[in-house]
Amino acid sequence: MCGEVGIAGLFALGIKIGRVERRRSVDLQHKDYAKLAPFFKRLFEKAVIKGVSLVLPYDVMTAPKYLPKGYVEKNQEGESSKEEHKTEVTHFEDPDHEAECTLFNENVNIHWSDVACMVGKSRIVDIEEQVRGRLATYCSSVQANSQAFKREAS
Repeated sequence: MCGEVGIAGLFALGIKIGRVERRRSVDLQHKDYAKLAPFFKRLFEKAVIKGVSLVLPYDVMTAPKYLPKGYVEKNQEGESSKEEHKTEVTHFEDPDHEAECTLFNENVNIHWSDVACMVGKSRIVDIEEQVRGRLATYCSSVQANSQAFKREAS
């Protein structure tokens, strides 16, 4: 599992990742993921019963969001997400963020997360140990319940 699907799977295991950029708030994101948790738990149970190995995301990239003053964020259709942005600034200057402004000036459609990576302001957080531990605990509990059910059925 990768991307936001993987993050929703991690949430079902009790691992909460920070806000995904497209979400307005982390609370709304967690409410959506909570609705999906029963599906993921059932998926994990089926994987244990069928002997299928699941791979969840182990690395999460984080970065501080920076947009230069006057930058207009656009949706996938190229439209401004905010009504008040009727005129666009096409040249950005900020002495505290020269490298970022240079990249925005070179490509006004570049995404802020790409800029953060290019200027070295992102970092990778390794959560492999935590993910493996939570998944192993969950799988062990499913196996124990499955074996108990088989014994009762016999």
